Amino acid sequence: MKIKRLFLIGLVLVLVPAFSNAAEFHGRIVKYKGNVTIKDNKGKIRKPEVSDYIAVTDEKIDTRSGGKAVVKFTNGSMTVIGENSSLGIEKPTLFSHLKGTILFSFARNTGPTRMVRTDSAVFGIRATSFVVDSSAEGDTLALKEGQVSVESPTGDFEIHRKQVKEELDAFKAEMEEGVRDMEEEGEAFIRKEQADFVEFKQSFLLDARNTISIRGNRVDQRALDSADQMAFDELEEFAGDLLKDFK
Repeated sequence: MKIKRLFLIGLVLVLVPAFSNAAEFHGRIVKYKGNVTIKDNKGKIRKPEVSDYIAVTDEKIDTRSGGKAVVKFTNGSMTVIGENSSLGIEKPTLFSHLKGTILFSFARNTGPTRMVRTDSAVFGIRATSFVVDSSAEGDTLALKEGQVSVESPTGDFEIHRKQVKEELDAFKAEMEEGVRDMEEEGEAFIRKEQADFVEFKQSFLLDARNTISIRGNRVDQRALDSADQMAFDELEEFAGDLLKDFK
């Protein structure tokens, strides 16, 4: 009887840490290929397996040349990590995009706003799909669906909206084609819109089908183009049905 009691106590001591650690699990790798590693908050590095669980406690996923990974998280999001990229998990509602190209897809829910932090900005998300590319020069975010709030960690952004300039160019072309009776009014309109073309804000909302590039405090916004779509296509193709079923 004493031996049996000791055995049960030992079993409990083994299982309690396992259940404690399981409570911290934040997501799991559902697909990967090539050179992918996971580093924990103590600097220990391991190779992943499919269904490898990722913990909240500051774990980081790294890919090298040829490496990719799909991770499904408990906060209602899925990430597709491209090659030579790095994603950190700070807490259930906060990712750190450290470098490279990553597709983020967030399911619609009524929970707290989830965030992605880079050196250049903090992106607040509810339901959306976007790709972030981070390098030493800065960040580029291409937004396919939904809406993202963009906040500067230091001071105001200097926001340049390219699509407004394109509208002005079209307006000028129309003027040159013969709308001369509105010339003076049109020139006044152009002067006003050019003055408003640059905005200074610490935060702003980005709508779907737009892309921003952040270099220091300068933000350049333009419409989503074919190059942006190619970045989505490559990562979505790797995720395949995993991403389609998630959406």
